[in-house]
Amino acid sequence: MLIGVVVVVVVLVVGGVVAAVNLLHLGQGQPQLRVSSAYHVGSLPAGATGTSLQVSGQQFASDSQVSFYLDGQSLPGVSAKTDDNGALKVNLSVTSGWKLGQHTLTAADASNNRVQQGVTVVIVPQGQAHTPGPNGAPSDDASFKIAFTASNGSSTQSGTFTVTGHPDPAGGTVCASYADGMQDDGQPHTLSGVTSSGIRYQETLVATCQGTYRGGKIIYKEIYSQDQVVFQTSLGNVTCSAAPHTAQADGSFVDATHVKGTLSGPAYSYSCDNGNSSQTQAVTGTWEGQLLA
Repeated sequence: MLIGVVVVVVVLVVGGVVAAVNLLHLGQGQPQLRVSSAYHVGSLPAGATGTSLQVSGQQFASDSQVSFYLDGQSLPGVSAKTDDNGALKVNLSVTSGWKLGQHTLTAADASNNRVQQGVTVVIVPQGQAHTPGPNGAPSDDASFKIAFTASNGSSTQSGTFTVTGHPDPAGGTVCASYADGMQDDGQPHTLSGVTSSGIRYQETLVATCQGTYRGGKIIYKEIYSQDQVVFQTSLGNVTCSAAPHTAQADGSFVDATHVKGTLSGPAYSYSCDNGNSSQTQAVTGTWEGQLLA
């Protein structure tokens, strides 16, 4: 007995043909893989950058390094080792190097025993298939609210963004309500105030929302179809009406619960029933928000 290994060879005569069978390989089938995930597209396991696929395998060579392949291309830096029975378990981390779409995952051990029938997996953009968005943001189909504070340098306003999730790939829709009672629901809302010169006024606004949430990013547009201000002057009421105008807020999650972004809006004009008119300045500013539990 050399180096402690016994190889038993049985010589069979079958129909006059001599066949040698190495008993060390009897009963060893083809390597197999199974993949599970917390995320799915239909019935297929799915993943996105920052998530992982749970992979198990069997019938590989024992105590062997196993390499993984996506569509036949080696996944660099990804490997696992089998146990004494040729089985393995490993979490494969999905990185930005994994291309979007459907792929076939296979594997091979150091003895070149290869998985012949790979497993189909789907790689989706962050946020789809219930995966977290960038920086741990809510998934694209999630519904949630964000309390925000916005500032344009001269004034500050607070309110709430309401995101309503929809099935992939639509993402969410975004609308807003404000602490002063204004809402973008298409209904008239009247606000009262006093100008810097002490003149009281009432402003009636009608606004609707257009907004999307996808991939951890909010794009919100507020569209004003009516903006009428009645000033209570010493000479009587003066009514001024603005041309239709918009305001926009863009922002992204900087971590799982906080959002930061910018404000913008073009200049627009008011025409008054006393023959006067005025022009507003374009709006720029910033806003910050926090995900509400």
